Amino acid sequence: MRPSTAVAPSAADTTGPAAAGAEKALHAESGLDSVRRALRLVKALQEGETLAVKQASELLGVAPASAHRLLTTLKLEGFAAQTGDRRYRAGAQLSPLKPRPMTSDDFKATVWPVITELQESVGETIHVWARRGSLLHLVYSMRGSASGSVPHDAFSRIPAYTTASGRALLAELPNEQVQDLHKRGFLPWRDAKITSISALKRRLSSIRREGFETTVEEAMQGTSGLGICIHDPWNRPVLGIGLAVPNRRFARADVSRLHDVLEDSRKRAEKELTRLYVERQFFGEE
Repeated sequence: MRPSTAVAPSAADTTGPAAAGAEKALHAESGLDSVRRALRLVKALQEGETLAVKQASELLGVAPASAHRLLTTLKLEGFAAQTGDRRYRAGAQLSPLKPRPMTSDDFKATVWPVITELQESVGETIHVWARRGSLLHLVYSMRGSASGSVPHDAFSRIPAYTTASGRALLAELPNEQVQDLHKRGFLPWRDAKITSISALKRRLSSIRREGFETTVEEAMQGTSGLGICIHDPWNRPVLGIGLAVPNRRFARADVSRLHDVLEDSRKRAEKELTRLYVERQFFGEE
């Protein structure tokens, strides 16, 4: 009798039914691991944590590239939002409030009273801006009560990169998006001190650390000031508040005091916006 030529399956055989089943089980387990990791990130974000990619990788015990893929997916699905410093926080899908745009009535009911009190407190001109692309559009302005205050209506539109509040709004974007907004170069402005995208990125990095921006005779001759960004309840940057001060009254020693006042106004405006949206959504108040 001729000996059989059949070969028994070995551990290296990857073509048989057993191998196919093992591979399917492996993929299923891998998929479950990804789901578990994504849920851990969602839980951390929902609890108020703000995560850099490195922090997320350490939390999950995976490589930074894997953590970045998970965070990017959560961002695309609305469970995460990315801040200007490339960190991630809870997105609109994790908010009990339904996202909505800010209306003029919303502004009048929440931000306008805060701006009025700010102007009365510092006596200087206040500008409120909204960013559209690389430009700022004036939403509201109030001339200061102090003598020789900066004009409040000199510009209705201005390049964002030239002003403190404009750069505060740009700092909310990732650098790649900032670069894309200026891919054709900067709109010319007579007093602009920033002349390259690399210089702008350096300034934006500083704003992300400090939380506000200063300007010295850039947007308008003889004028300096501070700028800060207001967010809505979904952490979206919606407005920039600029405090304009004549150079003769602007001293570096005053920056800390003016920032404290501006920061307090930002917190109050954001609190009032949240209150308004909660009342309208859950209690039906208009």
